[in-house]
Amino acid sequence: YVLTVKKGSASWVVFRRYREWEDLRTTLLQQLGSAPPMPPKALFGRMRPEVIEARVLGLNHFLQLCLGTPLYASHRALGDFLEKNTPPPGL
Repeated sequence: YVLTVKKGSASWVVFRRYREWEDLRTTLLQQLGSAPPMPPKALFGRMRPEVIEARVLGLNHFLQLCLGTPLYASHRALGDFLEKNTPPPGL
């Protein structure tokens, strides 16, 4: 998934597989005790345009909640996630 993220004057282009988003959420849960909800995985039809669009909207919502919540926004894992701007293999 590719998202462009803007917060104030900063912006990032985020290239991540769904698994990397899950890893970020897991890290936040383990280290902070909470994390925003993620969009669910689709078992069937995950490559259909409407499923992809719903997932992108859900990931955007997740990221907006992270950036808008000081507890998450100040965590190193989120900064590392945003700063890594190399697309993963196959994306």
